Amino acid sequence: MGKINMYNFQQNKATKRSISLRKPINGMGLNDADYVTQPTVDGKIITCPIYRKWSGMLMRCYSAKYQEKNPTYIGYTVSDSWLIFSNFRAWMIKQDYYGLDLDKDIKLKGNTVYSSDNCLFIPHSLNSLLNDHVSTRGHWPVGVSWHKGAGRFQAQITIDGKTKPLGRFTTPEEASEVYQAARTAKIKQLITDNVYPMATPYLEQHL
Repeated sequence: MGKINMYNFQQNKATKRSISLRKPINGMGLNDADYVTQPTVDGKIITCPIYRKWSGMLMRCYSAKYQEKNPTYIGYTVSDSWLIFSNFRAWMIKQDYYGLDLDKDIKLKGNTVYSSDNCLFIPHSLNSLLNDHVSTRGHWPVGVSWHKGAGRFQAQITIDGKTKPLGRFTTPEEASEVYQAARTAKIKQLITDNVYPMATPYLEQHL
């Protein structure tokens, strides 16, 4: 079947009964699609790619289980408009989204609300560069972790999907300083080269 996208996903009309059986997604989202968003094809559940993005967004904002593992999302919300699937879908089909991440705060640093005004689709490599990574780094600063074997703090940065070690240090502050310098240099390079035109106007606020 190949990778499912919104161009080859087959929309089978939903029945009144199937619609009546739907429940709020993560207690908040209303799936008002007039088609089956997760049909079973050849014994496998196939998920509409737009529905996957929408339900994933709701999970990050409203799933206690998800937030237990990813506490950085605690306090984040979805706009009233986007709690309705058809509204999110109408926005997404106008975007260049294939293979990209839905980002909520590149336009407005520190933003906590998913909405059509605040969101962009950006490459995963850029999202990873700007991400806090709190779920994997623990309570140390961004880009810093404790290397148990070496008994020192290590700094590392992820660029274009590859993790680059930046050295090991006595204190987390030293490691953080090196990481921040590397991150700033990379963002400045992206701005100068205009690698991501859709995001370039917003990158300076992340320096």
